[in-house]
Amino acid sequence: MRCIFCKQNSSGSRSVEHIIPESIGSKRRILPRGAVCDKCNNYIARKVEQPILNHSWMRNLRAWYQVPNKKGTYPSMLGHIAGSEIPVNMRRHKDGKLQVSIENLSDAHALSQVVAGGFEKSLIFTIEDIPPQREMSRFLCKMAIEAYAELFCSDPNELDRLVDEPYLDNIRGYARYGMNFKSSPVNMRIRNT
Repeated sequence: MRCIFCKQNSSGSRSVEHIIPESIGSKRRILPRGAVCDKCNNYIARKVEQPILNHSWMRNLRAWYQVPNKKGTYPSMLGHIAGSEIPVNMRRHKDGKLQVSIENLSDAHALSQVVAGGFEKSLIFTIEDIPPQREMSRFLCKMAIEAYAELFCSDPNELDRLVDEPYLDNIRGYARYGMNFKSSPVNMRIRNT
């Protein structure tokens, strides 16, 4: 078996690749061992998925919809004190209670003043943040090529044929190495829920 990204032999690989990352709720869409080699799996997790999963946009979406990470914990929602750039976070615990805390301990006095003032200065939490375009497009390309590979996983010969298809080389190179495109814009639509 060969890796769908680097095309190298991956028969000794031990990791499985989640098409949609497990930390945003996917438990089922998994490629078999070897479809993505350990080296590419590690790189993609650190350089392609992590910048998106750790971005405030994704963090706030996950917090709003209560999507736990791999360890089962819920992310806090990132916001700020109105009229300032002081970051705060809000977390809902399993018992339903909300906890508001400061991101940086050095700013603790500012949150204390807001609470003491009866929240006259409000705390602002938004989801309409824009993710980094290049990182988001690489993230989407990674999921697209893996979803395509998932269609061929039942037959190792077909998966190998997919690895050799030249029409996938541009998207493969962009998702894995960040090459072939100077920019790849992502169009988003905010949906009111």
